Amino acid sequence: MADSGEEIPTATTEETDLNFIRTTIIIPGLQTKKELLLVGTQKPDKNADIKTDFQCRSFEVTAEIKNKKGVVKKYRYKIKKLPGEIVPEKCKVEFKKELIICHLAKKEEESWAVQLSKSGLEQDMD
Repeated sequence: MADSGEEIPTATTEETDLNFIRTTIIIPGLQTKKELLLVGTQKPDKNADIKTDFQCRSFEVTAEIKNKKGVVKKYRYKIKKLPGEIVPEKCKVEFKKELIICHLAKKEEESWAVQLSKSGLEQDMD
């Protein structure tokens, strides 16, 4: 359990190609709505407050989800050390019902598969 009553959500990470890593984070109760201007794009509904922070060697996603009764549940997923550097301004986030999908843009075109298969991503559990 993270501090401040936050839960650590379930997540999976996979290398999509030599340029990107995709991390899918499961956030129970996250609702989405379609963007009118961008066909097929979804954004979090008003029941959710999502924040992302991408750094060169780490990233963090926090979510506060309010249920129908007004109770807020907090989630925090933090990776404190990636196998290589990413370019924060090129990272993208997409939303689907109960999912936050982070596309991490690698700085160097290289495979992280060996590091990911050995130990996964180093999470910050504090």
